[in-house]
Amino acid sequence: MTVAGLTPERIALNKLTYGPRPSEVAIVEQVIGGLGIFVEQQLAASESDDGLTQALVAAATLPIKYDASTTYPAVNENRRLTILSETPSELWTRVSGGSAIAPAEVSFAPYAVRAASYIRAVNSAYPLKEMMVEFWHNHFNMDAFSSTPIAAMFPAYDRIMRQNWNGNFRKFLEAIATSADMGFYLNNALSRANQPNENYARELMELHTLGRDAYFDHQYASWDLVPQDASGTPVGFIDDDVFGAARALSGWTIATGQKVGTRTYPNDGSFIYVPEYHATQLARVLGVQVGTMTQPMEAGRKVLDLVAFHPATALFVCTKIIRRLVADTPPKSLLDKAVAKFIAAKDAPDQIAQVLRVIALSDEIKSPANAAAKFRRPYERVIGLVRMIGAGIQPNFSLFNAMSATGYVQFNWGPPTGHPDVPSFWLNTNTTLKTWNIMLSLFSGSSAAVSGSLLDQSPKGANGDGMISYWCHRLLGGMPSAATLIGLTADAQDSAGITTAINRGNTTQIENALRRLVGLIGATEEFSYR
Repeated sequence: MTVAGLTPERIALNKLTYGPRPSEVAIVEQVIGGLGIFVEQQLAASESDDGLTQALVAAATLPIKYDASTTYPAVNENRRLTILSETPSELWTRVSGGSAIAPAEVSFAPYAVRAASYIRAVNSAYPLKEMMVEFWHNHFNMDAFSSTPIAAMFPAYDRIMRQNWNGNFRKFLEAIATSADMGFYLNNALSRANQPNENYARELMELHTLGRDAYFDHQYASWDLVPQDASGTPVGFIDDDVFGAARALSGWTIATGQKVGTRTYPNDGSFIYVPEYHATQLARVLGVQVGTMTQPMEAGRKVLDLVAFHPATALFVCTKIIRRLVADTPPKSLLDKAVAKFIAAKDAPDQIAQVLRVIALSDEIKSPANAAAKFRRPYERVIGLVRMIGAGIQPNFSLFNAMSATGYVQFNWGPPTGHPDVPSFWLNTNTTLKTWNIMLSLFSGSSAAVSGSLLDQSPKGANGDGMISYWCHRLLGGMPSAATLIGLTADAQDSAGITTAINRGNTTQIENALRRLVGLIGATEEFSYR
């Protein structure tokens, strides 16, 4: 798994992108202060400055086909992803339209987000943003295909991730809490005064903020027994806190045309607060009485304050970010610095960006000790390979299905936990073989989705060994272990290998052999880690 010749800057860049392009490597390695320049460019990401990626998303299509029914005509077309820019009320028409809307029209929405995610991850000038958007989708995970309302509104949910990825965590949290998708996925939209639903309140604390390590119900029978820190804040939460939060957040629901009292709400999927749905009985959360608060949404917002600003939340969220970007086992020294910044910047509009800056410019992220400390999940292996070879990608259902077969079911992970971010889940024969198959079939076969010439990017006149060296340095940042190099060299001598193709002098064969070589490098153990 050792890669010889990795510079500290390349180690950091490997972690801040799915896979660095040559131009990005040149910035961080050849420009004085290049890593800092790159990081600041990333944290200032603006989609309006990334016209190429916007154009690629605008030009992309996905097939949609279904038979006619008594309420809608048949459709069979390749459709552009214009649904991504629809307003929430426009998206909601696929729900309010009832039987006049084909189910395929609803499921097209999350598929469109998936296609755009591939295109953006491969092509964006802001790869750190794309990695963090994926991170937040997993942090605030939901199965986008689990119900009609959730699927229909998913483009709006994706926009929440894209708008808040480097902003303020407390603001981000409320955007999630008031979204139609989260309202339906964890049932808070169904919470009522006489029966507050606990699903969202529990996952808010256990998965979105304080974390499972701060859940102490098995240790303490009531809230007043939970130990407090120096500021008088309970160090964690128990079921009493969940029940209190559920009451405080009741009344936070989604407009579906319901009639309550003398008022009829719109049927447009917007967030609404319904006073009659709000439970007013005693509600105590993390030692604070919120049940006596009477202003609209006051109790619920206080709960979001309490969990967003809790020290356990800083530790939990920063641990997950560092685990995603730096190492499967986050270095404590880096974690301490990130947590301190998360807490100090709690009111800053760029709180998350400040934390990311601490991580991205740290000694730990570029340390040789952490050079291969992060295992790549199947999605980032594929995206990384395509990105690093400068190829284009045209997402299609064959690629989606092949990726799902690895276990990475993008936007389709059922439990609210999101995809596991530990290597033990992904290191199995099925995932490994299916990921290898994708790496080797990206350029051909039914799942082909990649375009572009590798020969045009390769050194002119290079022999087989030269090609192996060039592409290893480009994809790995240096030369692989002796065992890996022996395997690549042996394959180069095969009838379809790069050395054989060069000796024959056939341009088409050389291009095909290069694609084979790149796919094999992408399947190596060295490429499995960053």
